[in-house]
Amino acid sequence: MNTEQRAHEIRRLALELALGAGTCHIGSSLGIADILAVLFFDVMPVDPDLPSAPLRDTFILSKAHAGSALLSALALRGTIDRGELEREYCRDGGAFGGH
Repeated sequence: MNTEQRAHEIRRLALELALGAGTCHIGSSLGIADILAVLFFDVMPVDPDLPSAPLRDTFILSKAHAGSALLSALALRGTIDRGELEREYCRDGGAFGGH
């Protein structure tokens, strides 16, 4: 899968999460998908099997309205479980909040 396809998948999953949770602010997620695709798949040395590796990069997103895109990128990268994300995004008691 190339970077453009990954960005498309991030957008698609972010939209599915927003629709499933009945939330909004999707514009921020759509706008950052390309950046996240490049960072998480081409630039940052991230190993989902070694989340605490000493030489890993750390990404901080201060644009909370783009949280569904970040979570989508992490799920597509294998860092978080996609099924769990889809079940618990913006749900009471769920592990993944909207902001």
